[in-house]
Amino acid sequence: MEYDADYLQNACQNSRIEASISGVASRKITVKYAKRRCKGRHRIEILLGRLKECGCVARRYDKCPETYHSAIALAATAIA
Repeated sequence: MEYDADYLQNACQNSRIEASISGVASRKITVKYAKRRCKGRHRIEILLGRLKECGCVARRYDKCPETYHSAIALAATAIA
């Protein structure tokens, strides 16, 4: 699925939603987006990718949500 499709951009503009993903470089008309929000989203995606590579939190073995969230926080602290 392409996030830069015209129908998605139009739907976001009609709903007054600000885009946080940059447009494709080959697009003729540039799309306005929140650069700071895009950078933050990218950093979170990188962190989750690193957590999955470590295998610490790749699979949810714990049934308790508090334990799962604390494992993510502990692993993220160790990686950062």
